[in-house]
Amino acid sequence: MIPIYRLALGLTLTLSGLMNAGAAELSADKTSATACRDTGSYPLPHIPWMGKFGYKVSVTVKDGRPEDVDIETVRGPDKTSNRTITESLREHVKKNYVCEGVEQKSVFYLILNFPHEVPALAAKRLALRAALPALHAAATASAAAAAASDIPAETLVPVRAAMVCTAMGKPPVPATNAVGTLSLHVIVDVNDGKIGLVDTKLKQGSNDPSLNRKFIELVSSTVRETYQCPGNHIFEQEFTFTIS
Repeated sequence: MIPIYRLALGLTLTLSGLMNAGAAELSADKTSATACRDTGSYPLPHIPWMGKFGYKVSVTVKDGRPEDVDIETVRGPDKTSNRTITESLREHVKKNYVCEGVEQKSVFYLILNFPHEVPALAAKRLALRAALPALHAAATASAAAAAASDIPAETLVPVRAAMVCTAMGKPPVPATNAVGTLSLHVIVDVNDGKIGLVDTKLKQGSNDPSLNRKFIELVSSTVRETYQCPGNHIFEQEFTFTIS
């Protein structure tokens, strides 16, 4: 089921062709009450972004079911990823929403939260926490700001690259006509000192999917080719590029 949030309009942040994938602000005066409800479970599509994206959903109702669904982007990722979201969301609403008591049309707003998670690494992450309690205690201590952000005490604070790696290369900024800031988040699996899975997501990126792919590939290859991290670990790392 997709939760319905109150979403402020006009929050798309463009920065000379770059857009922010951060959380949208909330507002009480920009919502529309709806009698439509989700009877299914919406599987988030796979996109190279993390963060929250907002959509206005307009449903034309016939006999209590959506006959036509229009999805308008309030805040979205790049055009290719956004098309993936809107197409899957439209299909989900048409198949799973029930609009009881709605005679003709219903309009509501949704925020979809895309976390950066690698389910295949969940069991290993917990095992490492038990096997290396001192390291994870240090990670928790280094994230003292988390307490101020009301993060639950049982939250598994991620290990950062600098805590386990002895060498970390710095990716070069490629030539581009874009101006602004790109931010990427990486989850890395290390087995016996060998870099395994490198999963990279955009936190802040470009409207141009090809430019996003270029930076994702750049960051991923830098980690694979230059990071030296003895032992067995799962760590996270962030990369920020300021282009001017």
